[in-house]
Parts: sequence; C-alpha cells; structure tokens
Amino acid sequence: MRRELPPVVFDHPKTGFSIPLHRFQNAAYAALARELLADQAPDGLHALLAPPALQRLLTQGLARQTDDVESSVFRASHQLWALMQLAGWLRRFRVAC
Repeated sequence: MRRELPPVVFDHPKTGFSIPLHRFQNAAYAALARELLADQAPDGLHALLAPPALQRLLTQGLARQTDDVESSVFRASHQLWALMQLAGWLRRFRVAC
C-alpha cells in the first residue's frame, strides 16, 4: 500500500482531535454544569473566577448554537467543559483555592 499512496500519508505527524461536545449536551449535562458552576463554596471555583464571568461562560456554553465574531459553538462548549472539569476536581479533592 505504501507504493500506491503519497509519502505524506505515512510521514504525517500524529495530531489530536476534539469532539463536538455541543452535540452531546442534553438536560442532564446542563443540570450538572449548573450545579458545578453554582457551587459557591468559599474555597471553590468562585474563589478563582468572578461569578459574573462564570455565569457568562455557562450561558454561552449551553446556549450558543451559531458561530459569531467573538466565539464559536465549539469554543464555548469546550470552555464550559473545562470549567466543569476544574469545578468537579476542586470538589472531589477538596482543594482550597
């Protein structure tokens, strides 16, 4: 097969890929996101980020359906996912900020 295909097929460096998270968001996902980002423990996520910023990222991450100049659906959903992971980690390991 190597003889039939161009060298770039075999010499191409491995690259990662991202999944379209926004396609998998449902009511349970939204409820979990709201729960994690609403946790106002004094040593939690609210100690790191201002509540208005968290609310904005939550709203954009769950509601964005189209791309615009400021953000994309892909970016908004991945930012929300990253915040959910951080909030869950802080809660799980009781990390004080």
